[in-house]
Amino acid sequence: MGKMKEQVDAETGEIAPSRPDPNLPALTPQQIAAAPATLPEAKPFQAMPITPFGKLAEAIAKITEEVAENPIKKEGKNAFHNYSYARMQDILNGLTPMMAKNGVVIMQTEVERGFMDNGNAIFATYDFTIMHKSGEVWPFPQRQTGVSNTRTSKGTFDDKGLNKCHTSARKYFLLSLFQIPTTDEDDADRGDNDRGGRREPIKPAAKDQMIGPRAGPVEKRAPHEIPRPAGIKAVEWGRSYVEQIKLCESVAEVDAWAKANEKPLVDLAKMASQVFDRVTDVEKTRREELEQATQ
Repeated sequence: MGKMKEQVDAETGEIAPSRPDPNLPALTPQQIAAAPATLPEAKPFQAMPITPFGKLAEAIAKITEEVAENPIKKEGKNAFHNYSYARMQDILNGLTPMMAKNGVVIMQTEVERGFMDNGNAIFATYDFTIMHKSGEVWPFPQRQTGVSNTRTSKGTFDDKGLNKCHTSARKYFLLSLFQIPTTDEDDADRGDNDRGGRREPIKPAAKDQMIGPRAGPVEKRAPHEIPRPAGIKAVEWGRSYVEQIKLCESVAEVDAWAKANEKPLVDLAKMASQVFDRVTDVEKTRREELEQATQ
């Protein structure tokens, strides 16, 4: 066998699946014939034992307390929307010593995968099993889903898509478990009374700007802040925003939409981080497509 090449994903910091050197010779017909026709049958997963979890719960509480006293560094920077966020490597750098000291181990197991957005995105759902060095196990796995684009900005298949799903799910699971703040912005659900000042009445959205599934073709509009009336889900708001970004004909137009919706996007980052990640991925991809078209 030839030497495998390891590649590190610059975005996730993880080692991508190894691939054979493309210059290696192809398998001979004899080698192919000698290979097994079918893979051995996989053994079913063994259920985790049911145990007390008092020591485990205490360890999680101690780690949460340590995170509060020693906040995770936020080295990631969104320059366009001007806020800081914790990258996966920041979270691991901060949490790994705390988890080791308190005897907490977390196992991640994929349970489902599929496509969405007409095959433009892939999702993978994982069970996270939380264990303690004493042998205690949390009563049931915690479930989290990660989402990623299936195509690169050049339209080719993104072979790191599943790696990104894995990293995204793990990141947001850890953020939730140990109550780690995701950005340096104010809470998106703070009311006007909390901020001080006079509370302005909420203006009803115009009928032609209401967010929701489209029955027919999407109408291109001039950049404006897309309202989010009460009862409208984050994913529906994100769909309306993404539809307009995909119709942009210049980078300046993409920037105009982003600037007009700066506050809703910051709120989205706090309240629905995975939807925000998907929206910003589409923004980035559209910018790159428009930049390449002008070269």
